[in-house]
Amino acid sequence: EALLQLLMACPRHLNLMDLKRSVSEVPGVVSLHDLHVWQIGRSRSCSAHLVIRDVNESVQLLRACTAIAKSEHGLDEVTFQIEIEGNFDTENDRLRLSSNTCHDTR
Repeated sequence: EALLQLLMACPRHLNLMDLKRSVSEVPGVVSLHDLHVWQIGRSRSCSAHLVIRDVNESVQLLRACTAIAKSEHGLDEVTFQIEIEGNFDTENDRLRLSSNTCHDTR
C-alpha cells in the first residue's frame, strides 16, 4: 500500500471507469478526459478535464460533478478544468487503465 502511494498510483478500490461514466452522465457534460486519481495518506485526489456544452452552466456543472466524485467515489480533493465543446477532439478521448497507473490518454 505504501509503495502504491509513493508511485502515486490509483487507490485499489476505486473504479475509474465508474467515476468517468458517472461524471460524464451529468446533463450538460460532453466528456471527461486526462483523468488522474491518486492517494497520499488517507486523502484521495482527482484531477480531470471536463468538456461541457454551455459555458454559462460551468459553475453548476462543476458543483454537480465535484459532488458526485466526492459522495459516490470517495474522493477528498477534486479539481476539474472546464473545456467548452468544440475546443476538444472527442474522437481521441480514450482511457488507459493498468494495475499501477490511473491516467487517461488521448
